[in-house]
Amino acid sequence: MLEKAIERFLLTKAALDDGSQNLYRKALTSYRRISPEWPPTLESVVRFINHYQTNYKDSTTHVYYNVVRMFIAYLIKKKYLNENPLEDLSPPRSPDELPRAPPLEELKRFFDHLESEVERVLFLARKKH
Repeated sequence: MLEKAIERFLLTKAALDDGSQNLYRKALTSYRRISPEWPPTLESVVRFINHYQTNYKDSTTHVYYNVVRMFIAYLIKKKYLNENPLEDLSPPRSPDELPRAPPLEELKRFFDHLESEVERVLFLARKKH
């Protein structure tokens, strides 16, 4: 039943890009391998999270937990589960924030400047010859 529920959940994510779909599939395949019993329970999710906290980076653990959390929410919505086994579970520690990309306008100015500098250098190089 777990495998069928995962496949049905993944069908709801068909509109996502291939990378996101692959991430969801990889996370839930791993969940099924580590915690194959049906229905998902607090213990099965904790076992899964502990495995990732022990063996992987915080960022991987956090993303995989979020995928399982969305899967559990789907199971509740579709009435495969009557209650949320994650209700009292604190999420795993979040990874440190990654640096944010500069605003688009700032990037545009940078690349415009870079382009003009390349043109200037090429012009000076041609002038010397």
